[in-house]
Amino acid sequence: MKIACILLNHFPYKVETKRNPDLTKRPFIIIQSRAHKNIVLDVSPAETNIIPGMSLKEAAFISSDLVHVEADMKVYQKEFDDILLNLSARFPDIEAGELGCIYISIEGLNYVHGTDKSLMDTMLSNIPAYIQPSIGISKGKFPAYLAALSTEAGAIFDTGDKVQT
Repeated sequence: MKIACILLNHFPYKVETKRNPDLTKRPFIIIQSRAHKNIVLDVSPAETNIIPGMSLKEAAFISSDLVHVEADMKVYQKEFDDILLNLSARFPDIEAGELGCIYISIEGLNYVHGTDKSLMDTMLSNIPAYIQPSIGISKGKFPAYLAALSTEAGAIFDTGDKVQT
């Protein structure tokens, strides 16, 4: 079965910069409290030495000049749910993974949407442009996920062809 994996890379970061454009002026991390410990939920894409899941102490040791933003999971979840709702209106077999990861069965849908390119354009048009998702297509969820990880933001990687958007 042909599956598309849509990755909304740095989703919390993009939602926060949409809410507060001034945040783009300085690198920042989004902090979430888990089990009485502050961890990094997301980080400015330019900060490649800090990774989600890292403790706030570790992140501060690597880069002490980062702005700290408290995670607003309700806002991220609502934005994610809105994207899922938009996509589900056009794609009948959709599944949410973790926050920022969506799977869609696209087997046979090119008959409805026309070409594969038209199908992908429909997917992209139902996701806010500022999100710039990566889309991977393959014959299964895990290979589609790997394909999405292997491409840049705003691009589509089919394990048979790579299509730039």
